[in-house]
Amino acid sequence: MSRLPSCATGLLAALCLLFTDVVAGQQSTNNNCASATAVTGAAFLPFNTTNDTPDGPIASCQGGQSRDIWYLWTANCTGVAEISTCSTTWDTNLAAYAPGPLCPPTSTDQIACSDLGCGGLQSELVFPCAAGNTYLIQLAGWDATSFGPGNLTFFCSEMVPNDNCAFAHDLIDGVPESYSTLTATPDGPVAGCVGVPSNDIWYTWTAGCSALGSVRTCGSDYDNSVTVFEGTTCPPGPEVACSTVGCGGLQAQALFPVTAGQSYLIQVAGSQGAKGSGEIVAECVLPPPEDLGCFLLIGTPNQAILTWSQSAALPGGYPGG
Repeated sequence: MSRLPSCATGLLAALCLLFTDVVAGQQSTNNNCASATAVTGAAFLPFNTTNDTPDGPIASCQGGQSRDIWYLWTANCTGVAEISTCSTTWDTNLAAYAPGPLCPPTSTDQIACSDLGCGGLQSELVFPCAAGNTYLIQLAGWDATSFGPGNLTFFCSEMVPNDNCAFAHDLIDGVPESYSTLTATPDGPVAGCVGVPSNDIWYTWTAGCSALGSVRTCGSDYDNSVTVFEGTTCPPGPEVACSTVGCGGLQAQALFPVTAGQSYLIQVAGSQGAKGSGEIVAECVLPPPEDLGCFLLIGTPNQAILTWSQSAALPGGYPGG
């Protein structure tokens, strides 16, 4: 066999070493937990597990033991870690462990696990992290038949201030506020109109009238949901209203009866797990006198079903449900 060319530096070096390992039948340098590759902050790393061997535990979301490689990642922010193999073409598995004195770790050291998350068989691992803390990352396949080349990305996003219910942000009546759930995490209950957990953020709003309250995300760039709860305690109290539509598209507008001075807790999430950015506004809606007869309230005060026959009377159009 002819001698392979020497490798350069930087990304070219990583690609060259990857090629060398496959051609020469060599294992990855980080095949064993004890020789995990050190990574800090954001990174894009090619890999190949073709010639590697199993070294660690079978992760909780894994189908069976598989060839694996290891990374020791240090977070460069306090927020949310996002580690993924989304550009890879085979069935991968990712697990994060709290590093300790022993390597490989045990199942009790696992803090997060992902088999899916990229819209296919690839993995997207998301977990809370703290700046300066180091986490042990295991990259494997779903089972013994899953291995090969790919790319691994590391990214850390600053924590969304109102990601948790306990840190809900106060909305000013009628004043729009920009938001994003891209780096938020699921925190609250799965609302009745949503169905599956998704990234969510939280707000509080105090009604300035005794009529209809409107909370809407019209103009947002993803399929979202708005859920309103009675009171402002966490975990939330009874659900007052829930909507996944109402703006003439996939954005949400929730309408519900309100009492002046009463405060409400608002959860903004994604429909079917979607996430994105947008704008939220909460305000009182006072129907024109000639349209009062068109409003119909059915149900109990804690779970109202609202219909409106003249949607033009309301901001955002059709109110949803």
